[in-house]
Amino acid sequence: MKKKKIFLVISLFLVFLTCIRLLWLSFIAIPEHYYAVDGVIDFRTNALPKASTLILGGEWNFISAQLLSHQGDPLLPTRRELVPGEWTKRDTTDSFQYGTYHLQLILAEEDLYKTYGMRIPSIRSSSQVFINGQLLGSSGVPADSPSSYMASNVPYSVSFYADQPEINIFIQVAHSSLDPRPGAIQQSITFGSMEAINQESMIKTGSEITVAVIFLIHAFYAGILYLLGARQKVLIYFMLLTLAATLMIFVSDSKLFFSFFDVSYPWQIKIVFLTYTCVALFLLLFFKHLLPNFTNHWVFFAIPLLWMLYLLYILFAPLESILRFSFILLFILLIPAFVIMHQLIRTIMYNLEDCLLLLLGTVAIINNVAWASLKHRTEIEFPFYPFDLLFVIIFFSAFWFKRYFRAAEQTVKLSEELQKANQQKDEFLAATSHELRNPLHSIVMIAEHLLNSEKNLSPDSKQNVNILLKVSRRMTLLLDDLLDFTRLKNKQLKLQLSPVEVAPVVTGVLDMLRIIADGKTIHFVSQIDDRFPPVKADEHRLVQILFNLVHNAVKYTDQGTITISASVVGDYAYINVKDTGTGIDETVQTKMFNPYEQGDASSALAAEGIGLGLTICQQLVELHGGELTVISEKGQGSLFTFSLPLAGQHEADIKNRTPRPSASDEISATKVQAERLMKPSATSTAHILIVDDDPVNLRIMQNTLSSNSVIAVTARSGEEALSLLAEHNWDLIISDVMMPQMSGYELTALIRKRFTVSELPVLLLTARTRSEDIHAGFQAGANDYLAKPVDSVELKARVDTLVRIKQTTAEHLRMEAAWLQAQIQPHFLFNTLNTILALLEYDKPKMKEVFEAFIHYLQAGFDFENSKHVIPLEQELEVVRSYLFIEQVRFGHRLEIVWERDETVNVLVPPLAIQTLVENALTHGILKQINGGSVRISIIRQEDEAVITIADNGVGIPAHILEQQLSDRRPDKGGVGLYNTDRRLKQLYGQGLAIQTQLGEGTTVSFRLPLDDE
Repeated sequence: MKKKKIFLVISLFLVFLTCIRLLWLSFIAIPEHYYAVDGVIDFRTNALPKASTLILGGEWNFISAQLLSHQGDPLLPTRRELVPGEWTKRDTTDSFQYGTYHLQLILAEEDLYKTYGMRIPSIRSSSQVFINGQLLGSSGVPADSPSSYMASNVPYSVSFYADQPEINIFIQVAHSSLDPRPGAIQQSITFGSMEAINQESMIKTGSEITVAVIFLIHAFYAGILYLLGARQKVLIYFMLLTLAATLMIFVSDSKLFFSFFDVSYPWQIKIVFLTYTCVALFLLLFFKHLLPNFTNHWVFFAIPLLWMLYLLYILFAPLESILRFSFILLFILLIPAFVIMHQLIRTIMYNLEDCLLLLLGTVAIINNVAWASLKHRTEIEFPFYPFDLLFVIIFFSAFWFKRYFRAAEQTVKLSEELQKANQQKDEFLAATSHELRNPLHSIVMIAEHLLNSEKNLSPDSKQNVNILLKVSRRMTLLLDDLLDFTRLKNKQLKLQLSPVEVAPVVTGVLDMLRIIADGKTIHFVSQIDDRFPPVKADEHRLVQILFNLVHNAVKYTDQGTITISASVVGDYAYINVKDTGTGIDETVQTKMFNPYEQGDASSALAAEGIGLGLTICQQLVELHGGELTVISEKGQGSLFTFSLPLAGQHEADIKNRTPRPSASDEISATKVQAERLMKPSATSTAHILIVDDDPVNLRIMQNTLSSNSVIAVTARSGEEALSLLAEHNWDLIISDVMMPQMSGYELTALIRKRFTVSELPVLLLTARTRSEDIHAGFQAGANDYLAKPVDSVELKARVDTLVRIKQTTAEHLRMEAAWLQAQIQPHFLFNTLNTILALLEYDKPKMKEVFEAFIHYLQAGFDFENSKHVIPLEQELEVVRSYLFIEQVRFGHRLEIVWERDETVNVLVPPLAIQTLVENALTHGILKQINGGSVRISIIRQEDEAVITIADNGVGIPAHILEQQLSDRRPDKGGVGLYNTDRRLKQLYGQGLAIQTQLGEGTTVSFRLPLDDE
């Protein structure tokens, strides 16, 4: 913002503040002045206001060196003194002065018998008020000698009942030269009804208390924010500033503080000076820490130092010295304000946000100081004005609130960016894992292929390949740890809790780790009995916990014993892993469960792994509701103990009722199942399509799966795989997930548009093992998934299962088609026999033709050829002709058959495909009409395809019925002929039936077949 614009804003704001002050003055009406003449005010000629106060000004009688409470000796020397005003210089040069002010009020008859009040604002430096000889109020104790005199200058009010017209007011005053300022009635005395006096006082003190409470609230929340953890000095100085401003309000104007606390006169003045100086000091320090980058460090160091010296001066200097140099206080207040204003103008010119609010608040401070100075240095009287201070706190609070909301908004944005970065990190880890798992997958598959297929490997070569497999599996565990750590940190890991037998799990873990410990003299001992009660845990995660703990023990134990034991305490099982290895230093124990800590850095073993194993163990145990602890001594081994909740008795009973195979039985069963693919299938050869963009992976997978019973074909992309779908009847698709252009998910979704999960299974290979990635695969339509690197035994087992599913489904469809033809409808059989019997009487030649056609139709229905994939077109048409001949004899003119056939068309068709469609056209189409109709059977050539069409002009098929007939979820299992034909066509040729129907006009069903021109 430019300077001109800044000064324009300041000027407009000053005009605004002045207008607000003038409006306030008009609201708080200044009382009317009544001027005494010769010490008398006559209200008989000047009407007394009924609902407001008035000022008793003018010429009061003053009797010097006398303290009178009632009318005294008329010969005493009396002079006239203006009220308010200073004593004239004619008095005396003594260090102590005293005297009595006297004013006589004459009330009208109608003003009698009422309660009146007076407000005494400021009289230096002690006073007592007597009305008609009665003492009604005082501030301090005026006396005729310094020893009896007590100074005080606190505003007070008095009240009296007027039962006579003449009211004599005597105000005794005394003043010491310790206060170098002249003693006198410095401010106007107000008079009126007691209600008016109280109302005026309440408005004034109420305004002061309201502003003070607002400042106290801000001081309170600043202190709370500081204590809650935002340990910023700016909060402390803001709290001190608002507290000092609160005290400043209470020691000024009404001086409420001194009304409640008995403070000596010198300290009354010192407290006022100290308070105003502290306000200036804390204001400067507040801005110094609020905008540290825009402060002149020398100025903001020197000024607070000088101000603190001035505070010391106030504390220890005599009152007379402080008051003689009281003009310093004006500079004390104005210099910080102008320095801050200069600082804020600089910040605004640098476009620092929201500093204009602070500038306006500072302008309000300067405006308030200027008006206060004008009030105290002139005879102009103003009531307490709260709005300058309110504007200060409003602008300062608005600045902080805007900063807070902006910071909150930035926090939200940063949180979103952090979450996005965290997600990107997770995606990076997943992508990195994928990229690492792909070559790892290749290494594992090659090594396993060498071990399984190469019979002439030397012992050294076999040992090297086994070492390669061990290293690869260790790297797999590292990748798993990385992903598990990320899931645990983001609370994304879900447990599948169930009763778990501990003993078999421990046995399996020890069997795995014996291989890793090969070459070390380590004795593994499991002291857990088979009768140990089951724990409530995720079995996979329990294996992971035990594996990491025992593997850690193996790593730091060259020779000795690793013992696993368990005990029950209360509702928890405590499982111990004890080793006799090198032990763990105390300093390492304090941080060993932190991420990426790897034990003794001087040890060569510390370079192994990435330091996440124990961290993951601890978090997994805590996720189960247990605790992991360690006891170790350097050179004496270590004892790791973790607790898990015991399974409930009911859960354990259910678990025990379910027979569980042993680990060795499971492994043997898996190997037997995997070896099935290596043997010739009793049904047919399995055709598998492998899809991956990595040629190395393709070759490895092809070599692993190819055998006498498996033909493995490869495709480098999803597009190539889709083009190969129509070329062969595949039994299984194995696809990598992460491929360019078309992912495995997209490929699976496109396959599912043509084939169901049982008609063409899809096995996805993925390096991403997060639940959302696996869920996405199943959502796309995959049958199963395998995480890389893939174990060849597990791969062959999954492939064998999925291939058998496909072949069983295909066999089911073929047998279903044959069954459809074999289950001849009873009414068709009876009607045909009735037709033959009827023809026997009057048309034996026709009867013979019908009988031969019926025999041919029956032979086709029970022919085993129906279970084949395809048969020649002519063989299918013979069945159709036999069926149509019988129906034409039965229905005569109601049935018209139109043939359109290209005799050059030579194709293979699924058995009973055309016959089923023709029968459907007759039964559900034209024969439902009284007059029957026609059926057109068309077989034509279109380029390299044969188009077979069966059209009728029958009743048509309702849309919802058609949708049900072609759906996998038909409400009943009737009407399977249309569905079966459609599914078999899709399986064989990639596209099914094309059906067009319109109610009342008929139905057209067509399908396309590749030409067989051989």
